[in-house]
Amino acid sequence: MEHPDPFIISTFFNVSKNGRFTTPELNLHNGGKIRTWFPLSIYETHTVDWKKIPNYQEKIFKPNINVFTSPFFDSLRINILDHSKEFLKQLGYDDNFCNSSYIKNMTCEITHKGHTENRHTHSESLLTGEYYLKSHPNDKLRFYPYQDIKPLVHSVNELSYEYATYECRLGTLLFFLGNTIHQSLPQQEEEKITIKFNVASDSILDKFIE
Repeated sequence: MEHPDPFIISTFFNVSKNGRFTTPELNLHNGGKIRTWFPLSIYETHTVDWKKIPNYQEKIFKPNINVFTSPFFDSLRINILDHSKEFLKQLGYDDNFCNSSYIKNMTCEITHKGHTENRHTHSESLLTGEYYLKSHPNDKLRFYPYQDIKPLVHSVNELSYEYATYECRLGTLLFFLGNTIHQSLPQQEEEKITIKFNVASDSILDKFIE
């Protein structure tokens, strides 16, 4: 069963201020109260180098092309870094930390129908992400908040859904924290071209020292 759209969760709850943060809150008929904590944050944009996608698609198949170092992809790398800094800023990191971030690695992956990946993380990276150069909404990336073995609920609702599924739409750029559990669901379309990357920060140790 598909879970309800996590982006409309607040329409099912009374959203109220509790302590420092605003959290979805459900008041029960028996006087009880349920609050939902600990967000799973995914950054999404559809505005990155849209007009260049046909050129990128063509260039990918050139011999010895390296998306991490080729000047042809400079604009894409700059855009990715700009959006990663904005994501980090919105997560609460200061300017020094955000400005010290950099793309750690970046590769191009060409996959075909039936391809899938098991649940995994990129815990060695601050952020990780994907940019779809050729894709279809039938192909999906799924996110999980944790690994768990508890019994499945019989009726999934806004308090118990356990994953969020994103369509791999052409031109979409997704960012998420490196320790976010995710997987590519079995590919439905014939071919998908994905730019995958990881972002790190020179100030990563500051977070732990403080």
